[in-house]
Amino acid sequence: MFVLDGVGGVAIRSYRVTFTSVNDAPKIAAIGAQTAVQNNSIIVTFAIADVDDTLTCTSSNLSMVSSDGVLLPSGNVAFAGTLASCNATITPAANSWGVTNVDIIVDDLN
Repeated sequence: MFVLDGVGGVAIRSYRVTFTSVNDAPKIAAIGAQTAVQNNSIIVTFAIADVDDTLTCTSSNLSMVSSDGVLLPSGNVAFAGTLASCNATITPAANSWGVTNVDIIVDDLN
C-alpha cells in the first residue's frame, strides 16, 4: 500500500495477505424419476464432481438412503463406473413393489 501527498512525497507500508483454501462441497448431477420391474435391478447413471478432491464411483464416496427401507434396503445398492459417469445398481427387496424416494449422497471425506 502506498500514499502520495501530492507534492512528490510517498509513504509505503508493506503487509502480508494470506488466502486460505475452503473445502467446496462435491456436486452430483440431477437424477430423474426411475421405474423398475418387481424383482429386477435398475441401473441409474449420474455424474459427480469436486473441484478440491478426487472422487471415485464407489462406496468410499457414495452412499444411498431410501425413504422405504423395507422396499429398498440401504445395502441393496452397488456403485461402479468412472468419473464422470457413475452407476448405481439398485435392487429392491425380493417380491416387493411400491414407491420410495432415493437419495444418493456424495461425500468428499473432508
